Amino acid sequence: MAIPALRQNPGTYRAADVPFMDPGVHFPTFAQYWVPFPWGAVRSGITNTCNFDSFLAHLIWMHRRDPTYFAKNLNLFNSRAENAIKALVGLYWMRIPQAFAMSTRAHFIWRNMLLHDHNQQQPFLGTTRDGPGGDAVVNMAGSHRSSVFTPLSDSSLMWFVHTCYCRESADPSDRFETVLAADIGKLVSGEYDTRKSKLKCKACEVPFNSRHRPLVSPSTWFVHFPADNDDGRSGRPIFRLREIPTIIRLPELRTGREIEFELGFVAYGTTGSPRNPLTHATSIHWIDNNYFMYDGMISDGALRFLEDGKEPPASMGQPEYVMYFRK
Repeated sequence: MAIPALRQNPGTYRAADVPFMDPGVHFPTFAQYWVPFPWGAVRSGITNTCNFDSFLAHLIWMHRRDPTYFAKNLNLFNSRAENAIKALVGLYWMRIPQAFAMSTRAHFIWRNMLLHDHNQQQPFLGTTRDGPGGDAVVNMAGSHRSSVFTPLSDSSLMWFVHTCYCRESADPSDRFETVLAADIGKLVSGEYDTRKSKLKCKACEVPFNSRHRPLVSPSTWFVHFPADNDDGRSGRPIFRLREIPTIIRLPELRTGREIEFELGFVAYGTTGSPRNPLTHATSIHWIDNNYFMYDGMISDGALRFLEDGKEPPASMGQPEYVMYFRK
């Protein structure tokens, strides 16, 4: 089992590692720690950033709520992506940051990291012109996978445990079919059957039992599950925002500790068309026991309250991923 290289004393932090935060960054409710995070408009020099805006905006909120969080939970040794996170959240030390200027700087920090990420299977993106003869602008159109999950793959590791008569093994989750959000309940209760459970061990000829809770690494500070949005046509449960658990617990490899992950947000996306293949990504964030809508193109990326009992508006498109973060 390959575990990525960890820094010394993972899970702890020194005071010197905690970025400065203005003492005025103290608010009566968690939602007030949110900083509007505008979408990368053309005039900023970088555009089509929505595929990672929800993720970065949530990280910034987490940092402002608890400035020790990333000093404690970014445990990889010399990770380019995690170093980029430290740099961009550190921009937000003021009580009221300049939202547009700071989001542009954050966008470029993340873009520069992506361009140097050797895990990318192709050159990430380039520059385009804003209309004939227009100014050059960095175009970041992409996907959650290419802009978040791939560069942070070692920060979201999970292993499935399989047993037979003669042995026990732990297999990386990326070797199996993707666990959908509808199966989160089965997964955390140890009732999820992987594809390997349909096979027999060649040595003892006993079927593999996958009904164990998966393990997470000391480097794992978030986990993600794609939503199943086929409207129930496959016979699977229809995704409903208010039915997904807000807290899940998974055991940690080596230590055996129960690690609690809290729902961070659900990413949504619109559907492109042949004429306009670009989609738009937005999100619903779970903050202080309430749901809030985020769209970097509306209200400069401020949160908007989603009333109790209501589902997200159809204009947000379909749910794409559910994101949980280590508490």
